[in-house]
Amino acid sequence: MSQFTDMAGDIALARQMGIEHIVLISTRPVEHIPTIIFPSSPPGYLAARHLLERGHRHLGIVHPSDPLLEEIFQQRLEGMRSALTERADTTLAILPLAPTLPDTRSLVETYLTCTDHPTGIYAFNDEHACYLLRALMEREIRVPQEIAIVGTDDLLSCELTWPSLTSIRFDNVDAIGKRAVDMLVDLHTGQPVPEPLSYQLVPQLIQRESS
Repeated sequence: MSQFTDMAGDIALARQMGIEHIVLISTRPVEHIPTIIFPSSPPGYLAARHLLERGHRHLGIVHPSDPLLEEIFQQRLEGMRSALTERADTTLAILPLAPTLPDTRSLVETYLTCTDHPTGIYAFNDEHACYLLRALMEREIRVPQEIAIVGTDDLLSCELTWPSLTSIRFDNVDAIGKRAVDMLVDLHTGQPVPEPLSYQLVPQLIQRESS
């Protein structure tokens, strides 16, 4: 069961339907339920720190239009701001974006062609980053020479984009799936699930050509 919003209602419904064993994938621990946690603040911190180390002082973060992603966005924004407090000469712009090419072109024209534009952008995830790469290429804005980009999820497409996309990886899908299945098997067979009930994935930045 995977959910990144309020899960109380879904959990109650699952119980009513007779589903006895539940393992969650979430951005935060859930009391009394084994949970695999995708932390949302550390990726923002990692992205900002990487961009700062690459010499960028005016950063940007993409704000997805999907309201279901708002909580994750706020946590990643908090992570970026935490990294920026380590330097006094930094600024951070919030860049609203719906993942469509027309909206991305509009964002580039509005925010990224002016003189004082952000030079290092955390694109929230790889999908938004790919749209940005395309729109910047159309305007002949060089990546990473003029604008560096970092995504999240480390999708297979990261190595296929041009330039290849720097991204933040949580773990490979097989490892996450195996841990979830192991938890369910322990619950089903009456074995105690190892403490703590929550297992937090550790994000890792994978540097490629876009930054």
